[in-house]
Amino acid sequence: LMQGGAAPLVETVVKEYDSRAIVDAGRDRFDYQVLGVTPNYFTISENVLGPGRYYSDAEEASGARVAVIGKTVAQDLFGAPESAPGQRITIGGVGFEVVGVLYTKPNQATQQNPAELVYVPYNAARNRLFRNQLDARVDVSQLTVKVRDRDQSEAALRQVTAVLRERHRLTYQSNDFVVASSEELMQQFRSILTGFKVFLGVIGGISLLVGGIGIMNIMLVSVTQRTREIGLRKAVGARGRDILLQFLIEAIVLCLVGGAIGIAFGYLLSGAGTFLLVGVLQM
Repeated sequence: LMQGGAAPLVETVVKEYDSRAIVDAGRDRFDYQVLGVTPNYFTISENVLGPGRYYSDAEEASGARVAVIGKTVAQDLFGAPESAPGQRITIGGVGFEVVGVLYTKPNQATQQNPAELVYVPYNAARNRLFRNQLDARVDVSQLTVKVRDRDQSEAALRQVTAVLRERHRLTYQSNDFVVASSEELMQQFRSILTGFKVFLGVIGGISLLVGGIGIMNIMLVSVTQRTREIGLRKAVGARGRDILLQFLIEAIVLCLVGGAIGIAFGYLLSGAGTFLLVGVLQM
């Protein structure tokens, strides 16, 4: 994409090929997603490096058998992330040296959890691990590009699309690839979240309606069962509006107390769910 100025708005391009493989460190065997990526993968977006280091451009060029593993992978294989750097693992039967541990947490733009991934140099994945899986014409799963100016992302997408169509020799055919920006992915996520909020609002409205009907029925039963009390109050001088005010206050108090209990219970459930979710993401 960047050769010959074909896409001048593109600052850098990350090549990626991913597949699942059996990973072990001499003890238990685990099935993990393995990503063959160029080193700029770790700098094109926000990543948090734990113990160790990232692999270098020289190691990428030579197809060195080095790996950066996620925090969960390190815990599964070695018991603690701090023990991982310098250790040997096998990926699909091929030996690799762990050089670093990634502490990056999941984000909204991707469904993959970085803590459960294994990263190796792209050339090592293409030439050593997955060469028998590669298509004759396509040796990448996806390309990730970083534009020079965020305000020109749409123009950059058009340049990338034009270059890929030219490289794939497409004239009148539809694209055999998909191009999407992070803004589009976030917009889709926000649309889904908005729809979810609307759905919850409808459910909440129905719940309020059902609750109101329930309270109405309870108060109606209360009135019919308290006719003697109402008659006694009228006998001592109570007016109709006094009786009405009494039952109205009772209904309001009932609604407020029930609502407060419901809100408190909802906060407890949401707090417990958030605590559990944060604990899972930090593992």
